[in-house]
Amino acid sequence: MPALWSALLWSRRDSRRVSKLTFTASAPAVPTVPQLPLELHFFIIDHFRPDSAELQSCSLVSLAWAAHIQSLRFRRICVRPRTVLRFLDVLLDNPRLGEFVTVLDVREGATRHVTPPSALAALFPVLHCLPQLHTLGISHKNVEIGLEMLLQQTGVCTRVTTLRLRFCRFETPDALYRFIGAFRLLRSLEVFQCDTGQTTPHPLAPTMRQAASYCFDLASLALGTYPQTPLIQWLTTDDISLSVDRLRILSFGNDASSFNALLAKIGSGLKSLEVPGPHTRRRGSTAEDTPLDLRPCCALSTLTFSERSPSQTSKTVLATLAQLRANGAQNSLTTLSFDVALSTPYKDVPWEEVELAILGLGNNARFPRLQAVVFHLSAAMVPRRPVGYVTAYREAVLFLEDKMAALKAKGSLQFVEEDDDESA
Repeated sequence: MPALWSALLWSRRDSRRVSKLTFTASAPAVPTVPQLPLELHFFIIDHFRPDSAELQSCSLVSLAWAAHIQSLRFRRICVRPRTVLRFLDVLLDNPRLGEFVTVLDVREGATRHVTPPSALAALFPVLHCLPQLHTLGISHKNVEIGLEMLLQQTGVCTRVTTLRLRFCRFETPDALYRFIGAFRLLRSLEVFQCDTGQTTPHPLAPTMRQAASYCFDLASLALGTYPQTPLIQWLTTDDISLSVDRLRILSFGNDASSFNALLAKIGSGLKSLEVPGPHTRRRGSTAEDTPLDLRPCCALSTLTFSERSPSQTSKTVLATLAQLRANGAQNSLTTLSFDVALSTPYKDVPWEEVELAILGLGNNARFPRLQAVVFHLSAAMVPRRPVGYVTAYREAVLFLEDKMAALKAKGSLQFVEEDDDESA
């Protein structure tokens, strides 16, 4: 009996030991959260706008995110006179941030009696600290400030491939030529409302005639007639070798002779063209009307009408399409697009006539290779409608589909809402 009791005790003690060991071994492990690769984190973060508060908050979450978020926040920099010193201080404290800057916009208004330091004069000497810079935008009333400093930095000029000049003032046309000519590897050039101090046609200065010839191979060129007429005349001279894939005509008056000379030079290689409507004749003007001549544009594949005045849309479209049929471009045109502002009375346009000019009658296809007729609809300046009502964009889509039923039946009609860039 004592031996049996002793054996029972030992067996119970062993069972406790086993159960204890078993309990310890079978303790559930803490579940691990699956870790996404950082590349997927960065892909999600890339969808935030660079200046958004969400992106700024994300920079405080993880050190692994910090460097990538810094590259996004400093990818595009806009500098004004009141912020230029702050930007230079940040760049001085952390020079590595300069490696992230790819787009630099310099904006400065008219000169006043008391102003902060000039943004251009302060930035031009440090542009070499931005090795990834490829886009330079300038809106400045006196570009002469710091111009010589920029021209001496050949490394900066060769890195910049996109140049945008808006509301700038140059003392002479020659200064404008020198500035643009310094960027030898430009792929995109936009000049809008830039004053050269002379509104009359300016002949080439002797210094420009004696300089080496310039060669520009541009993917995109955006120009307006006034006051860029001297620039257009410079681009059409024999000193400039110019080829353009896409030309955006921002504006032109009743006299389009300067643009006609430009199209005569680049029209044969032009693939995309944006045409606005002509400005209304000024009161008291006696100049003769010179319409835009598209006969040299024999290889166009994309044509865009950016007319924002419905009263001129039908006239502009019909005249332009007639010219394309006359020069044989109807065999190369594949995309026809319209920029329509919904804040204008676009319903007054005779869209049935436009459709007839595009399709022709019966089996007589006027543009046999045409694949898409795209409407870019902008609801800017349109009052927001209450929830449940048809939006202005949707109303325009239904209206245009009804007016251009033949294009809709062919599947060629497409719509893009410019506000969020979503297709219908």
